[in-house]
Amino acid sequence: MTEHSISLSRCTYLVGRATLPLEGLPGLVEGINFLRDHGVAIWAGTYIKRGGVVVPLALRCDSAAVSLGNDDAVETTKEVVRKTLDGCWVAWKVVRPRASSEKSIRICRRVDAVADDLAHLTLADITPAEAVDDPFRNLVGMKPQVELLRTISDAAAAYGRGSLESLHMVFEGKPGTGKTELARRTSAYMHKCGLTSGKFVKASAADLIAKHVGQTPGLVRAAFDRAEGGVLFIDEAYSLTQGPGNEFGVEAANTLVECMDERRDRVVVIAAGYPREMEDFLSSNAGLRDRFGFVVDFDDYTVRELASIYRAFAREKDFPIADDACQNLESACKDLMGLEHFSGARSVRKLFVRSVMAAAQAHPGERVLGSGDIAAALAQVDDKPAHSRMGFA
Repeated sequence: MTEHSISLSRCTYLVGRATLPLEGLPGLVEGINFLRDHGVAIWAGTYIKRGGVVVPLALRCDSAAVSLGNDDAVETTKEVVRKTLDGCWVAWKVVRPRASSEKSIRICRRVDAVADDLAHLTLADITPAEAVDDPFRNLVGMKPQVELLRTISDAAAAYGRGSLESLHMVFEGKPGTGKTELARRTSAYMHKCGLTSGKFVKASAADLIAKHVGQTPGLVRAAFDRAEGGVLFIDEAYSLTQGPGNEFGVEAANTLVECMDERRDRVVVIAAGYPREMEDFLSSNAGLRDRFGFVVDFDDYTVRELASIYRAFAREKDFPIADDACQNLESACKDLMGLEHFSGARSVRKLFVRSVMAAAQAHPGERVLGSGDIAAALAQVDDKPAHSRMGFA
């Protein structure tokens, strides 16, 4: 090992991680194969799941410089790889292997092994089997909630829906904690398990309550008809029963209980809302609470998780984040949390959109988000609740 590491130490390597959305993996593979076709020894490992997709990379600068016809190995290689792997954000560090660092020697040996044949990379080479077709992939936070929902779905898939008293669920959490997003993904996971048709129908109080007495039951049943075989997601479900003398709400709750009972084998109901209001909703009808088999609580996002969500938005829209902005991102998210009407991931999405707008004003020819863009966005974010709800709910 020592003799080999001495020869390796004469070479310079770049080791880094490419960050991109899952759907960008084929493009990354294509870019790596383009470089290999031009004689560049570049290695890619099985990707890591961290909100988005992170693919470990390593290459030898010396061979790259010779292949690309330039003596400035490190800077030339960085620039060419950056342009070639345009659909992702790569953070590099220079490595010169030492006998005392087994990890660096191991990585560089992998690169040299690639150099022996420069075989084409395939998508299967870098995609872990367990990550394929997983509806819950790339979620930030929510690990306990996902584990619970997987367990519920897996049990029903293994032993039949009738093995559980009810698959109906209540999602309780503050604004912007991911309730709607997780409901959609739960629907997709249940479809993957063979429990539902994959249909996802979203309804609100306005969709379920009529203007005249006697018409509300028909609207509730129509919503169940649309969701037949799938998931009926009732957003802000407590709105059905709020307010004194709400006869229409009583009609809606009574019909909801009836349909949840009659169609429990054909429709899964997920009712979502804020914790205190949802408690009032469940208490509004004697049979309503018993119809829901599970209550899933959503915690507030941490500052670090909010920063991860911002990075996920940036990856989705193909906006690299400059190093200085990465360092200040958590601080910006902490300030965002201090706004009077802060609403979790919704506010982060708004911050990202404002950052893009600020970047377009400051440096329209450069597609990158800097710390100045984020600072400008933070100063412009309207802390009043948005009329249109986009992103996580």
